[in-house]
Amino acid sequence: MSKSSIRYSIVSFRTVDDAKAGLKGMAAEARRKVGADAKPLKVSAGADETGAFTGPHTEVMMRVGSALVRLESGNLTESQAQPYGDFAKLQIDRLNKTAEGKNPDA
Repeated sequence: MSKSSIRYSIVSFRTVDDAKAGLKGMAAEARRKVGADAKPLKVSAGADETGAFTGPHTEVMMRVGSALVRLESGNLTESQAQPYGDFAKLQIDRLNKTAEGKNPDA
C-alpha cells in the first residue's frame, strides 16, 4: 500500500510575464499527460492566477508575481477542492511572507 502525499514545487522567474507563460505551459503539459480524465477543479488560495484539475491525481498550479507554486497529489483519492485549497493557501501565504522579507515560519 502506497502512502498518500502532496509534493510542492516552487519556481521563480525573472519577470511576471515569464511566470505567466510558465504557468500556461506547465498546466498544458500536466493536462496533456492526464488526457481526457482531467476534470477542472476550482481552488481559491489568493494567488494571482490558478489552474487546477483532478483525475487519476490532482494538480494545483498557481502564480504569485513571478513565482509559480505547483501541488501534485500522490495516491490521494480525495477530489474535493477544499483540502487542496487549504494546502495551496498555506503555500501562497508562505510565499507572500517571504516576498515581504518576513520569516514564513513565524
